[in-house]
Amino acid sequence: MSSKFKRVATTSERLKEAMSLRKMKQVDIMRSTGLDRGSVSHYVSGNYEPKNEAIFKMAKALDVNEMWLWGYDVPMERTAEQKKIQEDAEFHARILKDQELLDALKVYYKLPEIQQRVVIDLIYSFKK
Repeated sequence: MSSKFKRVATTSERLKEAMSLRKMKQVDIMRSTGLDRGSVSHYVSGNYEPKNEAIFKMAKALDVNEMWLWGYDVPMERTAEQKKIQEDAEFHARILKDQELLDALKVYYKLPEIQQRVVIDLIYSFKK
């Protein structure tokens, strides 16, 4: 089974290219991703190939497509869909960490539909 995308560069090459384009140093990658200095250094030097989570974090920090960063022949830019998925995942993670909000949502879903609508209308009134 062959992929329709071919690997045309190493992750190390792409990482260096993206860092140069974004005017970022290894320390900037460490700060924005939470990856340790040794790992980032190994990825940049090509000693180690990053796993999915590290690629995702670095691609996000560099604002590049994950597959491009892995060296595949795809556009460098993150697509709007990738950005939306990332935004939704981050939002979902924040919600799951907010126990007070989760408790409030449990109460909300026990309300009759008409009262749920009042709550939604109230929330949207704050947006204006």
